[in-house]
Amino acid sequence: MSAHWLTAAQLTGLLGGKDWEAPVYRDLAMRIRLLVIDGQLPDGFRLPSERDLCASLGLSRTTVTSAYAALRDQGVLQARRGAGNFVHQPEGGLASSLLPITLAADEDNALVALNTAASTAPPGLGRAYQDAAERLPALLAGTGYFPDGVESLRSTLADWFTARGLPTKAGQLIITVGSLSAWNVILQGLADPGDPVLLESPTYYNAIEACRRRGSRLVPFPISPQDWDPDRLETILGRSRARLAFLIPEFQNPTGIWLDEEQRRAAARTLNRHQVITVIDETLVDLRLDGDAERTPMGSLLDNAITIGSASKSFWGGLRIGWIRSPKQYVRKLIETQATMDNGAAPFEQLVVAELMRNSETILDHQRRRIRQQRDQLLTAMTGTLPEWTLQVPRGGLSLWFRLPTESSNLVSALARKRDLVLTPGPRFYPRGGGRRQLRIPYVADPQVLSEAVRRLSLAWDEARSGTDAPTGTRSPHLII
Repeated sequence: MSAHWLTAAQLTGLLGGKDWEAPVYRDLAMRIRLLVIDGQLPDGFRLPSERDLCASLGLSRTTVTSAYAALRDQGVLQARRGAGNFVHQPEGGLASSLLPITLAADEDNALVALNTAASTAPPGLGRAYQDAAERLPALLAGTGYFPDGVESLRSTLADWFTARGLPTKAGQLIITVGSLSAWNVILQGLADPGDPVLLESPTYYNAIEACRRRGSRLVPFPISPQDWDPDRLETILGRSRARLAFLIPEFQNPTGIWLDEEQRRAAARTLNRHQVITVIDETLVDLRLDGDAERTPMGSLLDNAITIGSASKSFWGGLRIGWIRSPKQYVRKLIETQATMDNGAAPFEQLVVAELMRNSETILDHQRRRIRQQRDQLLTAMTGTLPEWTLQVPRGGLSLWFRLPTESSNLVSALARKRDLVLTPGPRFYPRGGGRRQLRIPYVADPQVLSEAVRRLSLAWDEARSGTDAPTGTRSPHLII
């Protein structure tokens, strides 16, 4: 397995201040262990040498040696002869998703499923279907197969990209069966099994699973709402030699990060320098809830960017329409790849999405108002009921990313499931370990449903703190979106 290096300066920055508690070696070991638990130091990362870390931290060699030894005893590090100390943690909680679970809360014991970050349909969707039906006869004389997509939707999307600052021609667009299908088409068309693919850690669960099924070598780029470090990106790209990356700069799933202009440009300089094909997932770009200014599309800053998106989050998941905006040199290859996978998306739904985009601001304004209300309701309920859980409030997107006081995300999720509350524990979002103190909670339900969810979650948290073991016989793995 190829290793990823962490410099002494980078680890020092992650460790925080130098107000050490005695014994210092134990405090140092605990801080490093928490970084591993949180996914800031993924499985397989090589830590700096004891000598380099001593110099960076201003600690004695004995202190650092003892800390590393304690971490090896705990199974957090593994020593490799002549190579150094490497982070080690098993990949817990990464079983494939199998069954969707529907949202319901009509009575106290009804199932409340918050495993899916997607909203119900907005007003105006039915009208869009009616208008699309009037345009359908023009397509019926053909075979119904559109390997690149229906022209009206591709033209509408090209205008949308251009208006946002990313000049685009209809010929650069390929319509897919959702954004996940778009990512699978790109992986199949542009990456061979075994190729290194850089992913944010944490990131969208199904993006990770798509890489696993393709046989990609996962290269995690650790991030958090407080830390998106271009210097660390530089180090990881330099060591891993990844030539394909998957990033979500717009209200990242699950963290909610919205990259600012400085971060975008610094990341773009690094990605351009390493000649990385960068896939930008803009699935949540329309769901900006706070903040006045739009931000420069990442695709316009990169030499070799492919942007993917979807109507599922902005409008409705049942449409199953996504897209790829590609440089011209990849378009033919991606169309041919899609033709071997699913022959493209259904033309009628493409017409529906084209209709929706013609009236998008009215529909999106309604969506944003509703989602903002749900977010604020969930925030109020959580801060009042579980004040020890912390987060950075996202400016958009569909979910909150909580940090728990203890490494009990899997346990809390299992105990909540016993109360018919379905949540997704943090480890599911990490390519190579981490997240045991994180929990994603989408704000995609009505306020009374969210209040009921928080009540059940509080009971699960009380039970987790009491030291109860995780319940056995939990139900099948569930869909994560």
